Amino acid sequence: MNALSRLSLRNRALTALLTVFLMVGGVIAMGSLKQELIPSIQFPIMGIVTPVPGASASVVEARVTRPMEGAVLGLRGVTKVTSTSSDSVSTVMVTLAYGEDLGTAQTDAQRAVLNLRGLPDGATPQVITGSIGDFPIIQMSMSGGADQQQLLATVRAQVVPKIAGIAGVRDVQVSGVADQVVVVDLDGAKLAAAGVSPTAVSDVLKVNGLVIPAGQLAEGRSELSVQVGSPITSVDQLAALPLPRTATPAATAAATPATAGHRRGHHETNDHAPDHAREPRHGDPR
Repeated sequence: MNALSRLSLRNRALTALLTVFLMVGGVIAMGSLKQELIPSIQFPIMGIVTPVPGASASVVEARVTRPMEGAVLGLRGVTKVTSTSSDSVSTVMVTLAYGEDLGTAQTDAQRAVLNLRGLPDGATPQVITGSIGDFPIIQMSMSGGADQQQLLATVRAQVVPKIAGIAGVRDVQVSGVADQVVVVDLDGAKLAAAGVSPTAVSDVLKVNGLVIPAGQLAEGRSELSVQVGSPITSVDQLAALPLPRTATPAATAAATPATAGHRRGHHETNDHAPDHAREPRHGDPR
């Protein structure tokens, strides 16, 4: 240390020149570094969310959460697995070692959970990974229009396509306005009077309002996509759907006493007695 100090003091000009060179080099190096306002940072965490409609927490724990834990514990790079089971949903959090490729880990986890057998009906596991790049970097608020639904339709039809078309934009999401939902309440008495079963109503709602691709149609040098069906856009269209009848009301009414009479025949001996043993009735020629 003393030798370096004596050397610097004897060569003051050279020391000052080297100091200036180091400062200039530091400024140049700082300008060439890659800088981002919100750098993309990946967290070594995966989440497996499985909704199970109508299942209790105990059923979710036994039939969904535990098999999920067993499936992901053997994956490469897994250091910790935690889970939460509640009514109708199972959540499994998987912690990975730093340096693991999240894309590969997500693919392996999806393959592992999809190979599980014995899951309850309706259980659809989803493997979720996240990073800083998944957070929105620009948020805009809009107002105006006659009502919220009209504003929402305008934003989705005009604003979203233009923003999504900007170079570098990966995704555009609209939030803040609740979508309209149509709730259909069935009247059991009216259904029985019309001869329509609740299952028939459910089937009609499932098969109508769908747009299904039906191939392509060649027209000259171009090909046109053919679609079958049309979406339901109003409550009036929903109310106008035809309902198939399982049996006419008259047939249902006629079948009821006939069935009852058949059942009574097993208990009344007169219904099975021979003709000559029956008592004469009004209008009988005998």
